Amino acid sequence: MDNLIIVKEEFNNSDDQFIDQDLPSDPLEVWTRAEESCQPKSKAKDAGIVEKFGCDECGKTFGAAKTLRRHVSIVHLKERKFECGHCDKTFGRAGHLKTHVLTVHLKERKFECGHCDKTFGLAGALKTHVSTVHLKERKFECGHSDKTFGQVL
Repeated sequence: MDNLIIVKEEFNNSDDQFIDQDLPSDPLEVWTRAEESCQPKSKAKDAGIVEKFGCDECGKTFGAAKTLRRHVSIVHLKERKFECGHCDKTFGRAGHLKTHVLTVHLKERKFECGHCDKTFGLAGALKTHVSTVHLKERKFECGHSDKTFGQVL
């Protein structure tokens, strides 16, 4: 259990450092607006202004320049600054590392199925289980036959 405490401390320190750090200005020219041109959220909201910061690579938009920079760094530049102390995996976000350690290495399973006795580490895994196993939903069709499936593997 000591490892969990260490991971949480590393997570908190790393997350703060990651959010506050300045990424290189405009690598690959993927963000469209500089942070200096962004009004503080409360003033912009009060004035009825909604700032959108668009990614030139994929077109996704964000409400803050720092969120766009984080997106670019993780998704397009493939930066993985958070390393698991138990295995070789790396992550772009501290929260993803925390979830990985809890569910993979510490085997935390806090999401319980209300239909059977199975438990899951992620809410999404429980949702998929319920929809495919208990509700028998088949959302995916084979392109070569008329078979349907509950999930794509």
